[in-house]
Amino acid sequence: MKNILALLGVTTEDEGVAAITNYNSAVADLRAATGTATAGEAFKVSALNATVARQLASLTGKTGGEAVAVVTAWKAGAEEASEAKAELANVRKADADAKAMASLDAACADGRVRPASRAHFEALYKDFGLNAMNLALAGLGSAGPSNPSPGNGGAPPRQPEINNITLTAEDKEVARQMGHSIEQMLAFKQSAAKPVAY
Repeated sequence: MKNILALLGVTTEDEGVAAITNYNSAVADLRAATGTATAGEAFKVSALNATVARQLASLTGKTGGEAVAVVTAWKAGAEEASEAKAELANVRKADADAKAMASLDAACADGRVRPASRAHFEALYKDFGLNAMNLALAGLGSAGPSNPSPGNGGAPPRQPEINNITLTAEDKEVARQMGHSIEQMLAFKQSAAKPVAY
């Protein structure tokens, strides 16, 4: 019995009983707090919690509730940043849409794109982006006025020869970056350049 009392760090049997009772009470409290069935499981969860608490203290420079508050603030900041990124993406998309429509309006106004071909260029913008659409527009050159006038003998504006349309290196690079084949890009440029009957 003296060996057991020595292990418990007490000298009398009453102190030993009190120490064991306190230990059992502490284990019961720990099991209840951790939601575990045995003392061994409770000690494992408690050790894990202590490890997490040390890591939080190391990471945040705070302990206990202050560390949790810091992590909670970081989480809220990350959610706000995510919302800001989404809003920025919407603004950029609206800006790109406005630029695309302005480029297309200018191409229609100067006769490079017929009104009936506008849908082709809008599809190009939707599928490939602003740079691809602008490259296609640049490849069309100038078709002259959109309406025949007495100054050009009443002839319709000159259209590019469909079989002579080729892709520039930039066109090919845009097609590659967008995951489309060279044939798809060439077919689109040719369909956009087809003469339209009025």
